[in-house]
Amino acid sequence: MLRLVFAALLWLLLLVPVAARFALFALRRRPKVIEVVLEGHHPLRPEPRSPFGLSRSRGNALARRPLANALREVGRDPSVEAVWVRIGHLTGGFGELHALREALRRVRAAGKRVVASLSHADTRALYVASAADEIIVSPHLPVDARGLALELTFFGEGLEKAGLGLDVVTAGAFKSAMEPFTRRGPSEASAEALDGLLTGLYDEVVTALATRPGAPRDEAEVRRALDAGPHLPEAARTAGLVDHLLEEEAVPEHLGCPEKGRTLRLRLEDYPGPARPWPRWRLKRPRLALIEVHGTITDGPVDDAEPTPGANAAAVCEALDRARRNKRIQGVLLHVDSRGGSATASERMWRAVRRLAAEKPVIASMGDYAASGGYYVASAAHGIVAAPGTLTGSIGVIAAKPVAEGLFAKLGIAHARFERGPQSTMYSPARRFTEAQRGAVERSIRHFYALFLRRVGEGRARSPESVQPVAEGRVWTGAQALAHGLVDRVGDEQVAIDWLAERAGVPLDKSWLVLLQPRVRWMRRLLPALPGRAGALATVLPELADLAELATLARAGDTPLAISPVKLSP
Repeated sequence: MLRLVFAALLWLLLLVPVAARFALFALRRRPKVIEVVLEGHHPLRPEPRSPFGLSRSRGNALARRPLANALREVGRDPSVEAVWVRIGHLTGGFGELHALREALRRVRAAGKRVVASLSHADTRALYVASAADEIIVSPHLPVDARGLALELTFFGEGLEKAGLGLDVVTAGAFKSAMEPFTRRGPSEASAEALDGLLTGLYDEVVTALATRPGAPRDEAEVRRALDAGPHLPEAARTAGLVDHLLEEEAVPEHLGCPEKGRTLRLRLEDYPGPARPWPRWRLKRPRLALIEVHGTITDGPVDDAEPTPGANAAAVCEALDRARRNKRIQGVLLHVDSRGGSATASERMWRAVRRLAAEKPVIASMGDYAASGGYYVASAAHGIVAAPGTLTGSIGVIAAKPVAEGLFAKLGIAHARFERGPQSTMYSPARRFTEAQRGAVERSIRHFYALFLRRVGEGRARSPESVQPVAEGRVWTGAQALAHGLVDRVGDEQVAIDWLAERAGVPLDKSWLVLLQPRVRWMRRLLPALPGRAGALATVLPELADLAELATLARAGDTPLAISPVKLSP
């Protein structure tokens, strides 16, 4: 009898938490509208924080991976009736903008109503908002849609007057990274390449606006609307660029979630996920690793002045080797957002990726840039995914050194040289290359260019001769690169992750994507980010910051691989 009483009490004790969970489940079925704020720069992943709570992030924007994961949960939640996307001033490149747009498109494809309201209505914001069912702007907010522009500043004449210059050797007719610092305007080849880039990016924007679900239109109409911009609000609605003119405080009523209504309005950061009557058990799962190659590709030791090693060859190769040795890691997503850098560092990373790819699936996902050295590294993967607006390719090599001979003469500064070997002062800024030195640099450049073509051919299963026509240092958009066989698919990071999970034979919903970050000294992790070498200069005059970065690479005696410094204006 006592046993029966004890068993009954035990069942009652177990029933209470189960009943409470079911009650909570019923309460959480209250209809919801999820609010998403897109503004500023949205990095791939959250910036790390130090143990003292000092953030290394320069903003509060939600990172793309948590954003995509949360919106995927929103798409599965039957209690969510709509998603309200509030779009401000977006500062990311077209790779980032495409990823944000795809996140909205996926949640709409899951059957959710997606409404975008714009507080900064420019071309970039319209491009992202084109994935929504409706676009709303204030009746007092002009729509600043004026197309796209590529703007370059040329310092050649100014540097010459100051007694400064660059001595440049290139391999590739389109390898124009140094032109802003050596010329008064673009070369014919550079102008052709830039015009092709702008056409590709503009076509992507026009197609997105013409095919948006709220108001599909002919592409010619969209081009005329952009040509006529900027627009007053009513004119923008008439042109089909927006759907409704409402103040932001009136949008909740439009969505059916007034302040005192039954529908609950939640920010995405506060959204707990779909209600489940049973807890989700956290069992050991197979892992897919994320390794980043972000920033200028460099040789040498890790710089402790930087918050993360970025694209330092030693640090990235160490992370790649850890992924290869870790038995729980089933595949690797290599995220590349780099305009290139050192040729020797790029080769070192290419070989590390190939060693990893010999044992595990590796898929490269491209961000805003994956050009020159960035493409060199990505070409070693089993497959490459690029956004339509990614700037990639730039298969070519360039070497340069700063020359201050004229400035030294103006200031009365003299140099005395003591040499052992005629090439020992090759990279001295006090004089230009001699004929013998230029010949030596040209031989080195030709060697690296041939190696670059061969590495791309090996990675893409093509002959170097077949790569040559799309090389020559020319930069392509992701969509153009797909047509030329330089990438395999066009899409965002989620497309690459899905492909990686498929190759690894791992169900995506039963795996974890874990960051394998290159190791840095533990003291560095305790501190917030410090400004980079050219941090203040980049804020004031980014073109000269690029020159300072290129000069640093040149002084190392390396062959930097980089695309033209380009400013993209919305």
